[in-house]
Amino acid sequence: MYLPLPPLTRLSFSVSVEDQAAIQTAVLACYDVRRDDAALRLVAAQHKLDVQFDNLRKYYPVRREFSSVEVELPGSKQTLANQLRGLGFKVVKVDL
Repeated sequence: MYLPLPPLTRLSFSVSVEDQAAIQTAVLACYDVRRDDAALRLVAAQHKLDVQFDNLRKYYPVRREFSSVEVELPGSKQTLANQLRGLGFKVVKVDL
């Protein structure tokens, strides 16, 4: 199956970013679990749960892995870089 180029390939954060805010931004930019949650809650409330769940799976949108996004960080953000790498992001250090 051919996949088009991802809409997001790079994120860049400044030295002033809070680590938790950067992680949340990076994760939600790639995958917003709230969308899946809402869809599953809607299906759970309907009849023919098996059919509805199967439709969710059949028409699930393309979701890129975190590794498809390069995150630029200042060299001083080593702890954040390690956390993002641990989640699977590609981290590139930049000098500011």
